[in-house]
Amino acid sequence: LANPKALVFFGAVLTPFLHDEVSVAWSVALVAGMLAVALAWFAGLAMVASHRAVNERVGRLLPWVDLVASALFVAVGVAFVIAALV
Repeated sequence: LANPKALVFFGAVLTPFLHDEVSVAWSVALVAGMLAVALAWFAGLAMVASHRAVNERVGRLLPWVDLVASALFVAVGVAFVIAALV
């Protein structure tokens, strides 16, 4: 619930299946299935991310990821400023 991107994603995926013709039981089954998939995904991701080897590898790469992400954000910001001035 603390991840708004996940809520938006699951809401977007689930919404087309929940309409007036769908029974309440089927709607509950769909929501329960989506919750089960989300729980399995995030639990698996947490287990992988907590592994020592993954932490060490990510720890070595994190400064490069930060540098590339920062450069991309600066480039997009500069592009927005240039587009606004033109």
